[in-house]
Amino acid sequence: MTRKGISPLIAAILLIAFTITVATFLASWSTTFARTQTEEFSRAGEEIVAKCQYANLQVETAIYDSGEEKIVAVVWNMGKIELSDFQFLVYYSDVNITTLTPAEANKTLSTGDFYTFTADNVTSTPEKLQVRSLYCPRESIFTCIYSSGKFNC
Repeated sequence: MTRKGISPLIAAILLIAFTITVATFLASWSTTFARTQTEEFSRAGEEIVAKCQYANLQVETAIYDSGEEKIVAVVWNMGKIELSDFQFLVYYSDVNITTLTPAEANKTLSTGDFYTFTADNVTSTPEKLQVRSLYCPRESIFTCIYSSGKFNC
C-alpha cells in the first residue's frame, strides 16, 4: 500500500488561494465597517455642532478665596440647550494654566438655570478664570479677569 498526498505545488497554490480569499473578505468588511463608523460619528458631530450654536454660558460672579484655596463661580446657562460637564481653566500666567474640575461638574444646567460651582486646590492668586462646558467647549466658554482682589466677569 502506497500512500499519496497532494503535491507540494498544488498545496502551495491552494494555501495562497485560501489566504487571498480571506484577505479579500477582511479588506471588504473592514472598509465597510470603517465607512459606517465614520458616517455615524460625522452625523453625531454635526448634530452636536448644530445644537452648540445655541449655547450661551455666563459667569455672574466669581470669587477667589485665598484662605481656603478655592474659586466659587455662579454659572448661568443663557443659551437654548442644556449644558453639562463643566471645567475651570485657571490662568496664573500666560504659560501656567491649570484645568480644574469643580464639585458636581457633571450637573446639567437647563436653559435659564443658575448653579454655584466650587473648585478647590487653587494654590496661588489667579490672573484669569475661564468656565466652560465640555458639551460645547468652544461655544460655551466665559472668561473672568482677576484684578484688584476680585474677578471682573
